[in-house]
Amino acid sequence: MRVTQILYSGLGGHGSVVFSLLDADKKKEWEPSLIFYGIEDLLPEYQNICNQKNIPFTFIRKKQGFFNSRSFAVYRALKKSRPQAVILHSPSVCLPVWLYCLFHKARMIVTEHTPNAAKTKGEWLGSFLSLLLAKKIVYLTDTYQGEMVKKMRWINVRKKSTVIPNGIDLDKFSPSPSVNDSEIHCGMIGRFSVQKNQLFLVTVFTELIKRNKTSKKIMLHFAGTGDTFKMVEEKIRNTGLADHFVLHGLLAEKELISFLQSLQVYVHASFAETMCTSVMQGMACGLPVAASNITGINEYILQDKSNGVLLENDKPEEAVTIIEGLISSELVIKEKGKAARSFAEQNFSSEKTFYAYNKILS
Repeated sequence: MRVTQILYSGLGGHGSVVFSLLDADKKKEWEPSLIFYGIEDLLPEYQNICNQKNIPFTFIRKKQGFFNSRSFAVYRALKKSRPQAVILHSPSVCLPVWLYCLFHKARMIVTEHTPNAAKTKGEWLGSFLSLLLAKKIVYLTDTYQGEMVKKMRWINVRKKSTVIPNGIDLDKFSPSPSVNDSEIHCGMIGRFSVQKNQLFLVTVFTELIKRNKTSKKIMLHFAGTGDTFKMVEEKIRNTGLADHFVLHGLLAEKELISFLQSLQVYVHASFAETMCTSVMQGMACGLPVAASNITGINEYILQDKSNGVLLENDKPEEAVTIIEGLISSELVIKEKGKAARSFAEQNFSSEKTFYAYNKILS
């Protein structure tokens, strides 16, 4: 089956989801192609992966605004690749995709990634049109589906949609024994944007470092780039503790895996998530999680907190105490890390995700 997926061209999580989905196609049931669409340049990492795996791809630069002439370049790209099914990871181009599917008898599946709490008016319009036009809508969590049921009361959302959690490659993202006994390394992966909350972690770890009750040096690492990068960099500089913070910038997948495997604890602060891929990846690497208590993250933390802990974005002092308790014992880190890996094995399989998508398309 010829399947084209349309995803964002820059950093944001779609790439990891899409490539994990394709890697899970062990029997090569799909003949894949990709269309990268966005206001940002195409990530070199995405281009390299496509070239290595011989996946045909097209990059279309988006102009600002929901309706724009460039969106119909997507229609032309689809006509060229002639897919029998399209998986759309960005509802903003649902109209030209629907037209292609209408004229060429193809199936259109829309996957919603943007947190409902962070959607613009244009994105809500895309969600509404997708429900009207797509063969099926994929939501990543039951919670997200429930929110859409309440928001779109005049549409039978449950009949039109299904829940398929994202999956990751659990062989690639796997635990590696830590060898550094003199330092405690914590880290976060994520775009530097107003949706994320790296500044909160800088505040928390500044206090944590100052009152360090362990015999080890506490380190906080950030991977990613974006609009608020300079702001975070400046705040780190003003702490006077810059040697405890490391800004790694944008990392390729192999570098991300090495980054995670070098940590003892995965930390993540955010205001809105749908299904946080980087938290999933951290858990798959056997790391206990200390992350914001928001939808899209708190579903991963078991009620007994055996695989991680939750932080309130407006309570930095409480977060200091919680993380302090987590890193105070190597045994606690190890036990919670084992539970995190076990949770990932049970819930984050990319092969399960592929079979669920393939069932819809078939």
